[in-house]
Amino acid sequence: MHRVLNVAEKNDAAKSLARLLSKNGASMREGFSRYNKIYEFNYQLFNQPVQMIFTSVSGHIMNCDFTAAHNS
Repeated sequence: MHRVLNVAEKNDAAKSLARLLSKNGASMREGFSRYNKIYEFNYQLFNQPVQMIFTSVSGHIMNCDFTAAHNS
């Protein structure tokens, strides 16, 4: 199963979006920072089952710098 990472600028936005898309079925766990939780749930995206992961950042996203293995 593929995983889909969604990164919001604030934890409240990540939490709200995860709750909305999961119909209140998302589980929450702690991340590296106590301010940035991780919300996970299974979802159908383009008729494919995926694991949706929502989290947030502290500060502002200025650019994306993923390794080649994570750019797809």
